[in-house]
Amino acid sequence: MTEKKANGKIIPFRQETAFYMKRGAKQMEKNDLLSALCRYRQAYESDPSNVDSCLAVAELLYQMQRYEESNRLLLLYISMYEPAPECFFGIACNYFGMHEFDYASESLETYLRLDPDGTYAYDAEDFLDMLDDDDALAEATGISDDEDFDTLTICTRAKHLLDAGETEIAVGLLKEHLHEVPAAWRAWNLLAVAQYCAGDRKGAKETTDLVLAEDPQNRAALCNRILLLHAEGKEEEALALLDGMHSEREELPETLSSIAVLQLELGRLEAAKNTLAQLYAIAPYDTNVLHQMGYCARQMEAYEEAQKCYRKLLRIDPRDTVAHYYLLALKNAQDGAQSRPAYWSLAYRVPLPEMLRRLNHVNRLFSLPEPELRKKWEQEQSFRDLLNWALTVQDEKTKRAILPFYFLMGDRRAEYELRSFLLRTDQPDGLKRETLGLLKRLNAKEPYMAYLGSQWVQGSVSVMLLPNDMPESYGNILRFLAERLTMNGQEQAAKFAMQVLKRYLEQLEGRYPRISVNQQSSFAAALELIGRQLDGQNVAEQELCQAYKVTPIRLKNALAKFEPFREEQP
Repeated sequence: MTEKKANGKIIPFRQETAFYMKRGAKQMEKNDLLSALCRYRQAYESDPSNVDSCLAVAELLYQMQRYEESNRLLLLYISMYEPAPECFFGIACNYFGMHEFDYASESLETYLRLDPDGTYAYDAEDFLDMLDDDDALAEATGISDDEDFDTLTICTRAKHLLDAGETEIAVGLLKEHLHEVPAAWRAWNLLAVAQYCAGDRKGAKETTDLVLAEDPQNRAALCNRILLLHAEGKEEEALALLDGMHSEREELPETLSSIAVLQLELGRLEAAKNTLAQLYAIAPYDTNVLHQMGYCARQMEAYEEAQKCYRKLLRIDPRDTVAHYYLLALKNAQDGAQSRPAYWSLAYRVPLPEMLRRLNHVNRLFSLPEPELRKKWEQEQSFRDLLNWALTVQDEKTKRAILPFYFLMGDRRAEYELRSFLLRTDQPDGLKRETLGLLKRLNAKEPYMAYLGSQWVQGSVSVMLLPNDMPESYGNILRFLAERLTMNGQEQAAKFAMQVLKRYLEQLEGRYPRISVNQQSSFAAALELIGRQLDGQNVAEQELCQAYKVTPIRLKNALAKFEPFREEQP
C-alpha cells in the first residue's frame, strides 16, 4: 500500500528495514536515544532475521542499562538464526552489566574464537584483561574493598529467584554462599529480604539484627529494620528511623531504591521525590524508577508529571501494557472522566481489579473457535501483547494455558515467544521445563538457550531437563561443560556428559552432598572425559587436568563416582 506526497512522489506505507535503520542512525547522530530506539525497533520488527537491526536495538538497550532485555534479544537471535560473532561481544557486555562475570568471559572468548580479527577484537582482549584483574574489575564495578565479586553474582541470581516467586530457593542460595563467605554483608541483607518474602519474619529480624550488630549504620540493614517495623504496625518507630536516615554520603543504587520504596509506602512523598531524583540521575531508563516517580507524582496529584514517566516507558517499549494502563488512568483522572483507581500498585504491575479483568478477558477469548483465535493471533497486535502480559502475572494456571496456545499456533512468532519465555529470569524453572518440551514437539532448532537453575545454559532438551532443586554448586558443573563443550560445537559429547550427570543426580533423590569449588572442577573434567569418550573421541586425561586445573588424583576420584552411570551409547 502506498500514499502520494504533494510533489507527486509515491512512498510505501510499509517501509523496508534499511529505511528504518537510516532513520535510527540519524536520531543517534542527534543523541536522541528514544527516537533512535523506536526506529531500530521498527527495523527489527520488519525483519527479525536481520542481524544489524537486532544489534542496533540491543546496543541501545545496553546503553539504557536494560541489560537483561538486550541480552534476551541477542540470545534469541543466535538461537533462531546463524550466530554472528558481534552478538557474542554484545552478550558479554550485558553479562558484565548483570554481574555475571564468568559468562562475560566465556562470551568474549567465543567472540575471539569466531572472529579473531573482528571489529571488537582489541576491545574484547582488553575486556578479558580487565576481568582477570581484580583491581581493574573493582574499579569498573564500583565494588567496595571488603566485598567479593562472587557476592555480586549470587545476589543478582537471588533477586531473579525472588522475582520468579522462588523464595525458598533464594534463601537456600544465599545461605550456601554465606557459608563460604560469611562477611558478605550485601548477601546477608538480601537474605533478610528473602526471608521476609518467604514469610519468615523471625528469621528476617535475626538476620537484620546480626548485620546491625556488626555495623549499626549499615543502610540496607536499617531499611530492612524499617520494613519489619512497618509490617508489625509500628509506624511511629518506622517513620522515626526512616526520617533519621538523611545523609550527605553517596548511596548505592539498591539502597536508594529501598529508601524510596519505604518513603512512598510510609507517605513521605517529598522525601521520596528527592530520593527518586537521585536514582533517576543514575538510571534514567529503569522501569521501576520511572514507575515509582509516576506513582509519587500521582500521589501528589501532579498528573502531567506522572504521565511523562509512562510516556517515556512506552517510548522504550510500545508493547508495555502496564504503562498503557497507568497512562490512561492518569488521563482519565486529570480529565475527571473517572475517579482515581481504588488501588495503585507500587510494584510495577496493574492493580488487582485490572488484572482480574484482563484474565477474565483472556479466558473468554480462549473459548473462541480455533480459526477465530488463529486469526486474532495473526492479525491483532493487542491480542499478542495481552498474552505476553499474562505470562508475567503470578498465576501458573494462566501461564499453563498460554504456553500450549503458542504451541498450537506453531508459527515462527509463537516459537519466538516460547524461546523468549525460557530466557526470562522472573519465571519459575518448572514452567520453563514444560516450555522446552513444547519447543521439542514443534521441532524447533536446537540447541535451546534458557535461564535454568540460576544458570544461563544452552543445549538440547535432554541436556536441560536436570533436577529442579539442583544446588548452585552443581549448576556450576553445567557452566563448565557449556564453556568447554557446547560453546565449542561438541553438542553430542555435551549431551552424553549431561545424561551421565542426570543419572547420577537422580539416584541422589534430592539429597545433594556439599561439593567444594575443586570438586566442581574435577566433576566437570570427569564428565567431559566420559562424554567425549562416548562420542568416540580419544582424550588425554592430562589435557583435561590442565584445562580444569585439577590433579590426576581428583580426576580419578571423580571418574569413580560417574563410571557406574556411563551406560555406553549404542
